[in-house]
Amino acid sequence: MKSFLINGNAIVCGLFMLLVAFFFAGGAISENYTDKTYVAPQFFLLIPVWLVAVFFVLMYFYKNKMENNCYVAIVALNFLLWAMIPVGIKLSAMFL
Repeated sequence: MKSFLINGNAIVCGLFMLLVAFFFAGGAISENYTDKTYVAPQFFLLIPVWLVAVFFVLMYFYKNKMENNCYVAIVALNFLLWAMIPVGIKLSAMFL
C-alpha cells in the first residue's frame, strides 16, 4: 500500500505537472499573435524543478526502507511533490 501511495502520486502529480507546464508555456488562455507554439518557454523550467523534488523523495526512500516509514511521512512527501508545482511556476515567472 505504501509503495502504491508513492508511485501512484508521483505518476498523477507528474502528469499534472506536465499539463501545467505545457499550458503556461503555450501562453495560458491568452491569444497567441506570434504564430509560435510556445510563447513562454521559460515555464518548462517547472519540469526540472519538479524532477529535483522527485529525486530527493526517491533518495529518501532509498536510504529509509519503505516499510519503516509511517503514513504521515509518506503523505508529507507526497505533499512536497504537489507543492513543487507552484514553486516551479513562481521560479519560472521570475524569468518573464
